Amino acid sequence: MKKLLLSLGSLLIMSAAVFAQTSNPFTPGSGALPDYTVGTAYSETIDIDVPTTVTIDPAALGLGGLPVSIPPFDATVDTVRFTVTGLPAGLSASFDNGTGIYLGGATGVLTISGTPTNSNGSTNVAIESLTSGSGDISVPVIGSLPVSFPGQLSVPGAGNFDLPRAPQALDGGPYALQTAGGGNSILELNTATFDVIQNVPNPFKRNSIIKFSTPVPADVEFKVFDVLGKQVFANTIEAEAGVNVINLNAEDFSAGAYFFTVSNGEKSFTKRMIVSGK
Repeated sequence: MKKLLLSLGSLLIMSAAVFAQTSNPFTPGSGALPDYTVGTAYSETIDIDVPTTVTIDPAALGLGGLPVSIPPFDATVDTVRFTVTGLPAGLSASFDNGTGIYLGGATGVLTISGTPTNSNGSTNVAIESLTSGSGDISVPVIGSLPVSFPGQLSVPGAGNFDLPRAPQALDGGPYALQTAGGGNSILELNTATFDVIQNVPNPFKRNSIIKFSTPVPADVEFKVFDVLGKQVFANTIEAEAGVNVINLNAEDFSAGAYFFTVSNGEKSFTKRMIVSGK
């Protein structure tokens, strides 16, 4: 059986790219949130409506390395855990059930609130998800196999696979959140230390600027990763003491969300950015 699977795999091997099989359970699902003002109380709600089923890409469960391609499959949602990232200092996220963990078919409310303490200009807020559930995958030659995630899957001729909770299947956003007055608000660098601020503009189509400061000359590593963690760009910058500027050209990037890191070897900053298209 293993030889048969491998021979089929030589014909069916596909790239490691993950299908964007996601459902967005939030209203609004993305877009701009109301502007905030530093020192002024802020509160905004986002409704949650968790579906009972969702389409899962097997690669997201660590099955992308099989010698045969397995198509995305529909799964029953048991639970989903939401985490909010990218909020400006002074703002926090809270869920109506206190945990951010919801059953399939459940409804709820996410509240973003607080008193912002500094101006970040324009930033992107994301709602990341980890989903548990079950379904049936279709494996060429073998047929249908039941899967539960998290759990373990035994594939005849290929071995056993530990399946995690599925990431990204029920993500929300991105949401643009900026200070009152628009994305041209001044972004503040702490020039007394190594510091990095959000790229401007963001989202952007082709060009964006990232500023960082260093109190002494240093070799600074700049890297860009896609949402799957694959490095898509890297550069070493001979930074001068003071404020330095990275002019990022995303002409060769596909539209979507990315993360960039700026590191001096001792301290590293990671921020999220959006390439909105050509």
